[in-house]
Amino acid sequence: MTLAELLERFRCNKEILLSSLTELEILGRIEQIKSKFTIKCVEDSPR
Repeated sequence: MTLAELLERFRCNKEILLSSLTELEILGRIEQIKSKFTIKCVEDSPR
């Protein structure tokens, strides 16, 4: 999903959403490829 799609879906402001996305990326739960965010499979996540 793109950032615009995520903002529309979760109906929150950009600052809150970006900090959450950054934390999920650090935890290895999502990854950003170009301008889209992709959820990683559970098997791909570090334990």
